[in-house]
Amino acid sequence: MERSLAWREGPGMPSGVEQDLRQIFVAMQHRLTQIDSKIDSLSYRVDRMTEHLDKHAERLDQWERRVSEVEDGQTELATGHARLNKELNSLQTKVDALEARSRIPSQLVVDFRLYFCSPRSASMLLLWQDLDNPSLHD
Repeated sequence: MERSLAWREGPGMPSGVEQDLRQIFVAMQHRLTQIDSKIDSLSYRVDRMTEHLDKHAERLDQWERRVSEVEDGQTELATGHARLNKELNSLQTKVDALEARSRIPSQLVVDFRLYFCSPRSASMLLLWQDLDNPSLHD
């Protein structure tokens, strides 16, 4: 963005004034060159900063996409977790119902021990009963 000034001689100017005007002109031309150089330097820095900001904006967009993906995954995970809990509760209810139907009444266990087991077998059966379900032990 180079600008230039051209000196034009004016008719009938006194030589001292002309000399002063030439010096002012040269100083202005020098200052204008400095300003142009500074503008070019600042333009270059602005371009670099713009590139830098563009890179950061791109990285920010990537992170926002990742956060969105994680949030979507968390929502999906929570939904799947709730569904599995519901299924687990349903299965536990079925297991509880099957266990209730298949439990040997406490009196029957005692009778079985008394009539069909040796003392050693009876103690093993009692141990098994305690481990399996302490509430059945009388």
